[in-house]
Amino acid sequence: MHVDLRYKVWCTRTMPPRRIREQQQDDDLPPPPPPQMMPFERANMEILAGITRLLERQSERPGKSHEEDVVERFRKQGPKEFSGTTDPLVAEEWIRSMETIYDFMGLTDADKVRCAIFMLKADAALWWKGTVVELSGAVCLLGLLCEHGQ
Repeated sequence: MHVDLRYKVWCTRTMPPRRIREQQQDDDLPPPPPPQMMPFERANMEILAGITRLLERQSERPGKSHEEDVVERFRKQGPKEFSGTTDPLVAEEWIRSMETIYDFMGLTDADKVRCAIFMLKADAALWWKGTVVELSGAVCLLGLLCEHGQ
C-alpha cells in the first residue's frame, strides 16, 4: 500500500488545530436533579436514620443502664436479704427496712420491685419464681389494668 506523504502533509497544514472548550464554572451549571429512590431504599434510609438517632442518644449517656445504676445505688444502702420465714414479724420487718431505703432513694414502683426481687434468696426466691410462672397471665393483666388506671 502506497501512502502519499504530500497528502498527509497538506492535511496537517491546512486543518485548523482543535479547539479546547473553555470549561464552564460549576457556579454556572444548574444543580443535578435529586436521585429517585425506590420505596425500599427510602425505608432503608429511614431505618438507618432511626438507628443513628438511637446510637447518638445512647452515646450521650455513657456508662451503665438505668437498672444497673439503681441496683448498684440500692446495694450501697446495705439492704437485708430475705430467705423466707414462717414468722410474719420477721417478714414485716424486712418489708419495712426495704421501704425505708425505697423512700430514701425515691425509687419508682418498677425499680422497687426489681430491688426486692434482687434481695430474695433461697426459699423466698424459689417461691417468687414459682408464683410468677403460675400467675404470669394475671401479672400481665394486673399490669394492663394499672396502666389504664383501673
